[in-house]
Amino acid sequence: MAETPDIQQSAPTQGTNEQVAEYCLRPVADLLPAGSQWSWQFDKDAPPSTWSAQGFDDSAWSVGPAPLGFVAKGIATDVSAKTTRPGPRVAYFRSKFEAPKLPQGASIVVNTVADDGLILYVNGQEIGRSNVISGPDSHDLFASSSFFGPVTYTIPASLLRVGTNDISASVHLNFRATRAISFDARVQILTPDFSTPPQSEACPIAATELLAAGSTWSWQFKTSAPGGNWAGVGFDDSAWSTGPAPLGFAAKGVVSNIAPKGVRPGPRVAYFRSDFTAPALSGTESVVVNTVADDGVVMYVNGVEVGRSNVIAGPDSNMLFASTSYKGPVSFDIPVALIHEGQNTISASVHLNYRATRAVAFDAEIEMLTPAAAPPAAPTSPTPESVAPSPEASASTEPPTTAPATTTQINETPTSSAATALTSESPLSEAVPQTGAQTTGAQTTGAQTTGAQTTGAQPPVSAVPAAPAASATSPETIQVSGASSAAPSTTISLVPATSSTLGAPPPADPAVLANWGAPVFRDEFNATTVDSTKWRVRDKTRLAYDQAIISASQVKVANGNLSIATQWLANPVLGTERPRYFNTGYIDTIGLFSQRYGRWEMRAKLPLVTGASRGIWPAFWLRDSRGLGEIDIMEAIGAPHDQMGSQPEGTFSSTVHQSTNHEAGTVRVSTLNKKLPTVIGGYHTWALEWDPAGMRFYYDGALVWAPTTKDNPWFNTAFTDAGVNIRIDTQVGFWWMGYADPLHKEWTTDASYDIDYVRVWKYNP
Repeated sequence: MAETPDIQQSAPTQGTNEQVAEYCLRPVADLLPAGSQWSWQFDKDAPPSTWSAQGFDDSAWSVGPAPLGFVAKGIATDVSAKTTRPGPRVAYFRSKFEAPKLPQGASIVVNTVADDGLILYVNGQEIGRSNVISGPDSHDLFASSSFFGPVTYTIPASLLRVGTNDISASVHLNFRATRAISFDARVQILTPDFSTPPQSEACPIAATELLAAGSTWSWQFKTSAPGGNWAGVGFDDSAWSTGPAPLGFAAKGVVSNIAPKGVRPGPRVAYFRSDFTAPALSGTESVVVNTVADDGVVMYVNGVEVGRSNVIAGPDSNMLFASTSYKGPVSFDIPVALIHEGQNTISASVHLNYRATRAVAFDAEIEMLTPAAAPPAAPTSPTPESVAPSPEASASTEPPTTAPATTTQINETPTSSAATALTSESPLSEAVPQTGAQTTGAQTTGAQTTGAQTTGAQPPVSAVPAAPAASATSPETIQVSGASSAAPSTTISLVPATSSTLGAPPPADPAVLANWGAPVFRDEFNATTVDSTKWRVRDKTRLAYDQAIISASQVKVANGNLSIATQWLANPVLGTERPRYFNTGYIDTIGLFSQRYGRWEMRAKLPLVTGASRGIWPAFWLRDSRGLGEIDIMEAIGAPHDQMGSQPEGTFSSTVHQSTNHEAGTVRVSTLNKKLPTVIGGYHTWALEWDPAGMRFYYDGALVWAPTTKDNPWFNTAFTDAGVNIRIDTQVGFWWMGYADPLHKEWTTDASYDIDYVRVWKYNP
């Protein structure tokens, strides 16, 4: 039999390749919709090594529609290994899609949701991975961390075939005792939009998903009207039911059944409410809501109607039938003036066509479309050759880190349109993990740097004094970037020439330390934006156990600091597992930088105010990229709180965890520094030195704690050769410290966690 030919692009009809590349790509068809059927295996034995290859016989595997998994919300097929203890670490999935001959300039992408980590294959070849370390795929390989959002991959054209293609995925758990797993994927074909002249005007792209399809909604479906301003901001819907979309009854794909029982005749109108977080809008954006509403819908944002479909004009009423039966998905533009920075409320009344209707269905997603940036202007003059790089820049040995070309954020790739975003039979229903582990925002993957496991003599203790605060008369600095966007920037100091500076030797770099040398990772935060080659900024997510929404808008770089702002929300997020009263921020180096052994140091001012920081919980910590170990270099809790006896106001703790899962037998080592009132106010330095002999913790250059590996041999197993990644965040409220109280806002003042620098040195025995 002749081999199926590789997929080929058809002859160009719109100009040269270079001309076609200038047009926007638009989704035109689903080759594999979300919610499709997948074959799957999840048991203690690994499948054959050819499990991802084209033509592999998976007839003995189980089959079911996505989302597949267990415990997570919105699961359509339960894959839990009920008879296996301990459970398996990796679930395997296979499906197929038909690919056409691609038009000129077209591409095919895969949008994925995979809790916790994913390796994705097409026709037996890996096309990308998320939250899984580099190297061979293994049945024993844990995910690097817990689930932190959807990811989109572009399939290389060389792997595609005209006709049938196999798509496969291994989904890796973060730890064996995980409480949730979920998987779904959607394959789309994108083609150039020749209706928009190239480069002549802004090209709208789906830049941000403000509310995902499949999100949780509060709902009421009764014969009586909800009363009050049910669609408005601040309406108390705590007595309503809640559940993930699609919501309804008798329709395909419904996840939350809202059918009224014992009510005859049944109600005519179902009511739905949810919340979404929006950044500050400049006015150049457009925001749309894509809906599936069987039969008719009236849609509201912050209490104002933004559109209706299949419902006659006039007052909205719980007695009002839809005009006709369901006609398909519809999109409405949301006026930008209606949207507030921070929390917003979206509401919908869904009207039946007749009282004895056989089906109701509702789902919605909100996308913010942002004009693409114009091409950068050509430089008007070359950089003077007489300006030399500073010693700091020339001494740096920090390697550039780049993300794989085939992996992008889902909110940076157009994945839906008004015509194809949602259907009542195959809604885009993204499962939400319900793990107790840390969860994160939007996913970015990149080259991973790991420190080799080494042994040797313990280096001398380095007592490093705190760096002085920046002076108001410090030299002005500018950033000069290299040609490559992945290259580290060079800082050039502009100092007026004086008799004392001419001919003087360059100042010593304070980051070059005796016994350690120059840092292998450093960020002085002298730019104007977060360096995406070093940091991943989480967005539109939340942790399972605190009172805050994590938003990228709360993380800013300015004046030589990275700042994480924690602020009360004007409109709290209700109807979740816990009310969310705050906006805060979270950054990490997952997938960008990790290292085993070395020195980690941060200089920062904590977001604590004496007597007015209840629930505020800043931290500087490290997590193993493959195992379960955690090192909390610094955690502080604001006062008044519930642990004043063991951790008085103005103190911090340092902790080493053998396992973040805290299963039986876990060893936990902790120290508390009780008489350090200077933690509140001003900048301070925290550092960890770690080598095979043990760990040494420093505060403002003074050694405060030194647990040894001899006394804690589990250091060697809790932390793997994959290294630890860096995490910096502010959480709000927890049971052991107490929660912030919305009735006493004076107990918790808005505050900023200001980081002057973060530096990491490699361990050299």
